[in-house]
Amino acid sequence: METKNTKNTGKVYPFRHSTASILFCVLALLLCAIGTGLSIYRITITENWDFTQALQSPFLIAICVFCAVVVLSILIKSEYVVTKTELITRFGFIKSTLLLATVTAIEHDRTTHKLTLYCGENHTVFTLKQEWADELVRDICQANPDAAFSFTMTENKPPKDEGGKKEKTDKNNPKKDD
Repeated sequence: METKNTKNTGKVYPFRHSTASILFCVLALLLCAIGTGLSIYRITITENWDFTQALQSPFLIAICVFCAVVVLSILIKSEYVVTKTELITRFGFIKSTLLLATVTAIEHDRTTHKLTLYCGENHTVFTLKQEWADELVRDICQANPDAAFSFTMTENKPPKDEGGKKEKTDKNNPKKDD
C-alpha cells in the first residue's frame, strides 16, 4: 500500500491519472518546450528589435514556463487527503476541501473504481486505485458514520454466440422436439 500518514494532515491517497490525462500533460509539456525553444531561437537570430518584438519572445517564454510548472505540479502532486473532519483534494497548486460532516452518501462503482460523494444535492467523483478506494471509504465512514454507503457493479454480459450466428426461430411455428 502506498498511502502515507503525514503529521497533522491525515491519510494521503494518490490520484490515479488516466492514460488520456497523462498523454495530455505530456503533449502540453512538449508544446511548452517547443514554444520556449522557438522563442529562444527568435531571440538569437533577430538583430533589430522594435518594442513589441522585444516583449513578445520573453513573454512567450514566461507563459511556457508557467504552463510547464502547472502541468508538472499536477502530475507530481495530485492526491486526496482525509483528516478527521475534512477531505482535501490537491491537484498541483489547486486545493479544495470538503467537510466530511456534509457527506450524506458514498457510492463506490467497483467497475470503474470511482467514488461518488453526495453532499445534499451536490456530488463529487473521485478516481483512485481499487484498494485505496476501499480504504478511503472506511476513513470517510469513520469520520462521518451517518453517511450511507453503497456500491455498484455492472452485470456480466452473456457470452457471444460463436461466429456471430443466432438461431432463428419462427414465432408462429416454434420447433418441436421429436
